[in-house]
Amino acid sequence: MVKVIIYDHRCSYCLLFMRLVRRFDKRSQFAFFPFESEKAKALLRAQFRSSASFTMYVVTPRTIYWDKAAARYLIRSLGFPKPLALLAQKLYPVVQKNVSRLSKRKRIVRMPVSSGYSLPLKPAAKKLLAAFAE
Repeated sequence: MVKVIIYDHRCSYCLLFMRLVRRFDKRSQFAFFPFESEKAKALLRAQFRSSASFTMYVVTPRTIYWDKAAARYLIRSLGFPKPLALLAQKLYPVVQKNVSRLSKRKRIVRMPVSSGYSLPLKPAAKKLLAAFAE
């Protein structure tokens, strides 16, 4: 089943990161949707029921990751060593802050409190994710 990455398509850093993910995604396990796309909006609405915060998401058949946990999940999924994934997790907030400052686009992440920036995927979101794979 497909895994979806939701990202900011107007951010140069995000676009560069998505290009790197595509390059190293040898198993073609990810589909890419801009945050502003209808598919991304529908998937996030199905999961959170309200407007989702502006950050990077990785949606798998069982879990949705966001922010620094999404960066860590991506690096690990691409087969890179765990220390590199932990580094990506630590650097993500720093990069996000600087990209926001440079682009003058404020990113406020207000997500449900959970351990580790992830939650189980809700049934409605699972259904949409399955439809994206078809």
